[in-house]
Amino acid sequence: MRSRKQCHWESFKKERNLVSKMVKESHSQYLNNVIGDSLTNNLKKFWSYARTSKSEIIGIPPLRAGSKFCSTDSDKAEILSSHFASTFTMECLPPPATDQSPYKSIAKLQITTQ
Repeated sequence: MRSRKQCHWESFKKERNLVSKMVKESHSQYLNNVIGDSLTNNLKKFWSYARTSKSEIIGIPPLRAGSKFCSTDSDKAEILSSHFASTFTMECLPPPATDQSPYKSIAKLQITTQ
């Protein structure tokens, strides 16, 4: 059921913040129980927690160069290097011609101070 009353919104925010605080405290207490005791008594629990809580590094998936797929790190580095070199290398273009302007010349301006 939805209500647009300010008092309900304030009550919701208060309860939400209380639950968030309780979850954080519970997690902290869990970590103290698992890690705190296991550092001196049982390292297996600590490493089990560390292994499950780490984030995985996926890396760069296989890349295609033409019709060939490359999966080794050195091949991927070469493909990416050549791509970025071709994308960000400035071409040697001649400067634009400045001898003729499509606009009329204006008379010389004279600026004075009073």
